[in-house]
Amino acid sequence: MSKIARALYQLRPQNPDYQLRALVLAWESGSVPNAQLNDTRLLNAILREALDQNLQHAALAAVNALAQAGNAGVLVTGDGKPSPLAESVNSPNRSVRFAALRAIMTLDPTSPFPGSSRVPEAIAWFAANNAERRAVVAMPTIAAASDVASQLSAHGLDAEATNRGGDAIALARDTPELEAIFVDMDILLPNVREVLFQLRRNATTGDVPIALLAADGRFDAAQKLAAEHQRVIAVPRLHTPEALANAFNELAKLAAPDAVPAAERTAQAAQAREWLAKLESGSRPFYVIRRTASLPPAPPRRPLPATVPHQ
Repeated sequence: MSKIARALYQLRPQNPDYQLRALVLAWESGSVPNAQLNDTRLLNAILREALDQNLQHAALAAVNALAQAGNAGVLVTGDGKPSPLAESVNSPNRSVRFAALRAIMTLDPTSPFPGSSRVPEAIAWFAANNAERRAVVAMPTIAAASDVASQLSAHGLDAEATNRGGDAIALARDTPELEAIFVDMDILLPNVREVLFQLRRNATTGDVPIALLAADGRFDAAQKLAAEHQRVIAVPRLHTPEALANAFNELAKLAAPDAVPAAERTAQAAQAREWLAKLESGSRPFYVIRRTASLPPAPPRRPLPATVPHQ
């Protein structure tokens, strides 16, 4: 893709869109010319395009380059909207989010900037991470959800159970180290479509594998709904340990290929706690720390109606 984009730009060098696409794809493939590393305007454009196209390697490279440039002015915008670097704090990719926080803490702006309220919230989320592996189970009854949650302990997961769609969204959003989400097709308040929509649009849950649990007669509908999203599978309701094991193994295959290893997650948590301590010193009073707050929603990758009648 990078070679094709570069060839297209060479054919139409007067087209700035072709130029930007060629640059972003080159960065995504690992080709980062040194001449581009100090041009903050270009870095902002590359980062914005990488975020829009969900090109994680290009975004990570651009975030790190902006940090190295050392200009806190990149966080200030003329239209009052968050800069690409501030917007990166809300990326669905964990590594990009952490790199953006590290860049902002390195640049250390002395006054508020658009999106600055996201910084302490995101840092607090990373600081809460630990070595535990987590899951969320949402089914029409607490008894059924609790049964599946207890069985997940055999697979090394500490699972939270709920019978409400809204609670499932909140639990998943606020639970660090989340590896899997199980959502029943008959979940309500809100319905399963809205639950999936909210889970996929949030930064901390956008990449988490999800299993849709289908009662008899609903498996076809579950398959169609799963096909509308990334990293979502449809399975019959889990009535046996074997069925749960199979579903868990299928979800494990859907994990993001660049998932962060446990040792690195632990190091990120330690660094985040140091950043929190720095913010709590009061040297930057515009950062308001709310440790229980969650990240604001990220734009959905595949637009869906916010509300669809329950099937």
